[in-house]
Formats: sequence, C-alpha cells, structure tokens
Amino acid sequence: PIFSTEELRHMLLHGDAQIAREVAAHWGSIRKTTPFEKEGKIKAISIYLGRGTGDAASGHKLFVKHCAICHRLYGEGNQIGPDLTAADRKNLTVLLPNVVDPSGVIRPEFRAYNIVLDDGRILTGLLADQNDSTVTVLDAKNQRTVVKRANIEELKASDTSLMPDNVLDPLGEQEIRDLFAYVRAK
Repeated sequence: PIFSTEELRHMLLHGDAQIAREVAAHWGSIRKTTPFEKEGKIKAISIYLGRGTGDAASGHKLFVKHCAICHRLYGEGNQIGPDLTAADRKNLTVLLPNVVDPSGVIRPEFRAYNIVLDDGRILTGLLADQNDSTVTVLDAKNQRTVVKRANIEELKASDTSLMPDNVLDPLGEQEIRDLFAYVRAK
C-alpha cells in the first residue's frame, strides 16, 4: 500500500516498536516533522504547477541537467538515487515532498554515510560495496572512492539525503512546470 509521509509519521506517533520496525523496513528513515519553510515550498510549487502547462521536451533537458546525475528515468541517467521509472510520479502528494524535502524519507538502500578517515578527510556517500578490508563510497557526483577499513576512524549513517533540498531553486516557474511535465509523463 502507498502511504503519504504524513500518514507514516502518524503511525510512528504510537510509539510502538513493531510499527517503527515495519515502517523502517519498508520506507526507511522518516524525519518526525517537515520544517514550515519546506511545507511552504511544497504549496508554492503546487500553485506554480496549477498556473499553466509544462513542455515535456523542455523538461527533459532540465531533467538531464538537474536530475539525471543521480536518478534514472526510462533508462536515462545514473542510479545513485532511486530509479524514477516505477515511482508514483503522477501523484503530487507523493512526488513534491520527495523533491522539496528529500531527507524527509530516506529508504535504507539510499542511506548516505559519513566516513571520517585517519588523514582528516570526510567522505559522504552511499556504501556501494564493502568487505572485511575495504569500503567503497559512491558520492552525489557518481564518483566511487575505495578506502581501507583500517583507515576509517568513524562510519556513521547520515540523517541527510545525498539529494540537496534546494534542487528546484535555480528554476523559474515555467521551468518547474516543464520539469514536472517530463517527470510525470507516460
């Protein structure tokens, strides 16, 4: 079944450990509340989308520039974040919070990790591969870095998605309509 982020948050309010485990197993980490500013952005984008129609061809160009570095749609793009092809892309109640507040719900397989190395470097990315001696980190620019476990001082799950919160900020209203026309097409 499909649940909105708000419905999942409501389930977690019960404080039931079994419900929390089930929610985490199926949907990953869910931040308790969405900041007021993000709620406002979600409403603003809904208004932009209702003011006119978007051009999917122009939206495709925007997808390639802003989204395809991490997301795949119909075989195009990288697979750092979720493949959007099978996502509930037509449902704005699901789509908008995931775009505007990507750290609101993070599925376990897309959990970013912060890795502090003994030379002072800090890496952030997905754990693409790991074994007894090495860890491979995949960052938001699709770069893989292999580090020896012996060089890791700390490996900690991040509460923040690799996807930036402000991905739509550089776009104007028409560009937002175009991008969503493409992402929601088919």
